Amino acid sequence: PNPAIDIVNIRLLDDKAERLEISVYDVSGKMVIPPVIVNKPAGTFSTSINVSQLKQGTYVVQIAGFGRKKMTTKFLKM
Repeated sequence: PNPAIDIVNIRLLDDKAERLEISVYDVSGKMVIPPVIVNKPAGTFSTSINVSQLKQGTYVVQIAGFGRKKMTTKFLKM
């Protein structure tokens, strides 16, 4: 949910299986959660990020496929 308290849920739908790198940044561009590498199967993929250690504020989740375009989304940490 957005805003988030402790957990940010990510859900993707894609017809390709691939490795993804998921990172979280603050609005100044500083990485606040190191990259997590996941193997996403083809079809629907869901994962969660624990953000309980972050201070209140706005953050950016970056999802980068190896060899593919990066996707970003913002969330508000309460």
